[in-house]
Amino acid sequence: MTKLTICWSEQKEVERMPAGRHSHKIREYKRRIDAVLETERERRRPLSPPPPPVSEEHAALRKQIAEFYRTLLDDPENPEGTERMESFEERIDKNPELCNVAAKLIALRRQERELLAKKGEDYRPYESYQLE
Repeated sequence: MTKLTICWSEQKEVERMPAGRHSHKIREYKRRIDAVLETERERRRPLSPPPPPVSEEHAALRKQIAEFYRTLLDDPENPEGTERMESFEERIDKNPELCNVAAKLIALRRQERELLAKKGEDYRPYESYQLE
């Protein structure tokens, strides 16, 4: 009888989930899986549109930043968009002027953050740049 109970206890650990027959562990695993899936859904959720600009100066700055993004990321030879990062790097290799556009873009984004800091606004909701 003792050998049989040893065999049974070894076999019961070989189930679908590592918890074996312990339902409280299975529920714990399912909760953890659901939490990971929920964070992944949140991460993949589309961005909401940015709030309206805080001033005329900020609106002009945002429009200029969006234009620089369009210049930097839009490729007239590739209407499918920036699906391949190699094409973007190749464009920079072919056209060194794009490096200057990227540097100006970084400077404008810093200027926007400084402007928002002066106004007491948080810059994070304004991270999305869209042309109307």
